[in-house]
Amino acid sequence: MITVSMRRLFAGLLLFGLSSFPALAQSSLVNKTQLFFGPGHGTQVEYLAKGGTSYLWYPGNRVILRGDWKTEGNRICFRYGANTYNPVTGQRGATWSCQLLSEHRRFMTESRTGDVLGLAGRDKPPFTLDSRQVTLAALITAVETGRKPEMPPPGKAITNAEADALCKAVVANADRSRADQVAAAHLYFHGMHMGSRCVRHDYAKSFALLDAAGDTIWRANFIRLLRERARGGMPDAQTALRRLGL
Repeated sequence: MITVSMRRLFAGLLLFGLSSFPALAQSSLVNKTQLFFGPGHGTQVEYLAKGGTSYLWYPGNRVILRGDWKTEGNRICFRYGANTYNPVTGQRGATWSCQLLSEHRRFMTESRTGDVLGLAGRDKPPFTLDSRQVTLAALITAVETGRKPEMPPPGKAITNAEADALCKAVVANADRSRADQVAAAHLYFHGMHMGSRCVRHDYAKSFALLDAAGDTIWRANFIRLLRERARGGMPDAQTALRRLGL
């Protein structure tokens, strides 16, 4: 099954006035090749074509994943095929997944006008993309020369103790800010942070944190994912739906 990013992990701040968002969003995103780097997914490249088609080059994938994109006010939405899967959130494709534009831009490291890597004309990527951070210039050179770019050596692997400490810090800082509330909501929903299971699944706590943060986008995404888990036969998800009245 093809893995695919359903976009970024945490909510950001709204940076522009709502009245200017639709036109601004289209002009700043259409016909752009965007490079992202962030926790969970690593490096990924996506070209957003005019007409609402997207072309995603995702680490480890052997195909260029074609999807759909659109903007709705201050949000950007993506939809990929039914056989796609987000390895970070566990969410499957085939349905629209939306997030704030500010959140979308949070892990964007570069953006260039045009399909600079020729993703729209490819079924398969020039080479398998590494999850480690790289620049668009290095990728363009690699595509033109046919040689995979030199990657920096892997960083020191995080230890179990360090992962547990980071996980516990998310819990401890849950009420510090809206972003921390959203981060903690993710932890309680998935029961894991960077491989550490320092807390058990607590769907009620997760939704309470999202409500406190006023994050309706992730709340809607989590409701959809919770229903998918319930339909898949997960007893705790089925119980949570009943108790939360969802």
